[in-house]
Amino acid sequence: MNQRQITSIEQLEATILDVFHVVLGADAGVTTTINFFDLGSDSLLLAQIYNQLEKLYPAQITLTNMFAYPTISRLAKFIADQEGMELEAYPVPLDYMQHAGQAVQDHRYEFRIEKERFNEIRNLSKNAGCTPVEWLWSLFAYLLTEIGNQPQLTVYTLIYRMNHISSIPLDVQEVQDFNELFAVAKQALHTADEQPGHHIQDLVRAGVKSQHDAIRPLFYEADYVSGGRGALEELFDVICEIQNEKRNMVVTLYCKPRMNTVQWNLFFRTYDQMLAKVIESLRPAAERG
Repeated sequence: MNQRQITSIEQLEATILDVFHVVLGADAGVTTTINFFDLGSDSLLLAQIYNQLEKLYPAQITLTNMFAYPTISRLAKFIADQEGMELEAYPVPLDYMQHAGQAVQDHRYEFRIEKERFNEIRNLSKNAGCTPVEWLWSLFAYLLTEIGNQPQLTVYTLIYRMNHISSIPLDVQEVQDFNELFAVAKQALHTADEQPGHHIQDLVRAGVKSQHDAIRPLFYEADYVSGGRGALEELFDVICEIQNEKRNMVVTLYCKPRMNTVQWNLFFRTYDQMLAKVIESLRPAAERG
């Protein structure tokens, strides 16, 4: 069998069904919903089926996956999910990547949004029709477009579903001010909120290859991650974590060891400072005095 172009779950199911027919015979009673083991399939037969599927979908499934997804329908959905898991990277200037001779270490920068500023962000985000976390996401994404000097990027985001990451494209090419930014970002975020996203562990299993001149950024809310952020730091190069507390927020920014920590430290400080400047610029004139 030749490798096929997959365009739908139905085609995936048909291809996998063909493999089962080749190995087990067309009269084996295979359907897309019957459990492999109800067919009398043993480990040896499943290994033969797996070897055929590996030729069609290299590096996308393991023999263990066949035990975890023991029907053609479930296995087809798993493969389709893997095909959509390649994480897009955003090009940045080379001076943001690691320099020769630089110590190999990660870098963290943390700041707290205290009660007064937190209340201002809450009011400003409400006026923009979004949540405080979405408001902070908008500025983080915008600042990334500034350093990359490209108006379109994808920011991976985890703020809606536990352990599920959405890929959110943002285009700020026509944005003229911060109010327009929040409107464009709100639309992008709410469109992505309708999509299921990918589970963290599925992304870890799929694996991610680093690029020498591009990054994969992540913005997430700590309450939506179980088991710590270790897996996230495997997958993403630059991370912004928001910890929502009752009357304030803690923002932690992280970059991988392969990054130029000097440049990213400047980026993180700029993000911190930009929040204050945006709040000041959006205050009513009377309040600005």
